[in-house]
Amino acid sequence: MQAFRVGRAYGLLFHLEATLHSVAAMSRAFPDDLRRGGLEPEQLLDEARARLPQIHGHARTFLRALLAA
Repeated sequence: MQAFRVGRAYGLLFHLEATLHSVAAMSRAFPDDLRRGGLEPEQLLDEARARLPQIHGHARTFLRALLAA
């Protein structure tokens, strides 16, 4: 993940909005791309199941801070 700020502009190089549904859809749509990157689609889904709750917590914290700025 990467994020940056220039003045009051923010740039995000990741997807805060990712859900298990969207990860599953991308896994089905692009399995060959995942494999070229060294991942199996089911492996990505397992990672998403484990990590999305924490990522969503970070997303809420980030967005609250952004909206308060």
